[in-house]
Amino acid sequence: MLECVINISEGQNISSLQQIAAAGGNSICDIHKDSLHNRSVFTLLGSDIFENAKNITKKAVELLDITTHAGLHPRFGVVDVVPFVPFTPGELKPQSLREAIDCRNSFVEWAKCNLELPCITYEPERSLPETRKILTRSISDLRPHPTAGITCVGARQLLVAYNIYIGKGSGAKAKEIAALIRCASIRSLGFSLDGEGQVSCNLINLSDAGPQEVYNLVSKYTQITRTELVGLAPMALLDKPYDKESLDLAYEKSLEYRLTLTAKERSQLITSLLEKKELSHTTERLPLT
Repeated sequence: MLECVINISEGQNISSLQQIAAAGGNSICDIHKDSLHNRSVFTLLGSDIFENAKNITKKAVELLDITTHAGLHPRFGVVDVVPFVPFTPGELKPQSLREAIDCRNSFVEWAKCNLELPCITYEPERSLPETRKILTRSISDLRPHPTAGITCVGARQLLVAYNIYIGKGSGAKAKEIAALIRCASIRSLGFSLDGEGQVSCNLINLSDAGPQEVYNLVSKYTQITRTELVGLAPMALLDKPYDKESLDLAYEKSLEYRLTLTAKERSQLITSLLEKKELSHTTERLPLT
C-alpha cells in the first residue's frame, strides 16, 4: 500500500481548498491547513492515490498562482511536494521503495507532458532539504511553470510532521532551538507565527525519535505551550507509552483508523477539517510528565 502526502501552497482560501479536495475523491483521508504558513497538507490513502494525486495537482495548477503566494513556509510551487510513501499497517520499519519510485517517476513524466509542470525528484537519491538547496541555486535552469512553479516529487519512508509552540515573542528562540535539535533523525525549522514561536519538525527516523523524544529535547531549552501533529501518524507510533493528549496524538489521527472510514465518513471528515477554525496562538503551557 502507498500513502501520498501532497503539500499545497494554499492555506487561506477555503473555496480553492474545497475544489482541490473534491478533485481528490475518496483517496483523501486528512487535510491540515495552516493560514500563516499558507500551506495545506493532503494525505491520500488507498488504491486510487496515483490517479487522485494527479487530479489534485491538475486542479491546484488550474486554481493557484505561486507568483502571488505569500506565506512563512519555504516553497517553489503551488503543488510544492508530492511524496509517495510505502505503508504497511502496524509497521514502523523501512519498506521497499520500488513501487513508490515507479509512481514518482510516472508522476514526473505525466506532469511534464500534461501540465507542462517541471518536477525535480528527491529520495532516495537525495533528501528534500538538499533538493531545495539545488532549487535555490538553479531554479531558473529548470524553467518553472509561469504560475505553478516547480514541484518536488519523492519516494520516501514514513515520517511524522510535528510542530512545537514555545510562546509569544519567541521567533528567534524557535530558530535557535531548531538548529540545536536538528540531527539525522530530526529535520527542523524555526518560525514566528503571528508573534508565537514554532519549532517545526519532520521526524524521519521514527524508531529513534518520535513526538515524545522531540518534545523532551525542546523542553530542555524552553517552556512548551502546545504541540501539533500535522497530518496523520502510524498506529505503531501511537501505541508507544506517550502522553497522547499533551502530544496531540490520538487513535483517530492514525493512518490505520482513517483506512476504516467509509467514503461518506471521509467526505464528512474532510468537510469538517476545512471548515475548522485554527487554534489561537495564545494558549497556556501544557504539562507533560
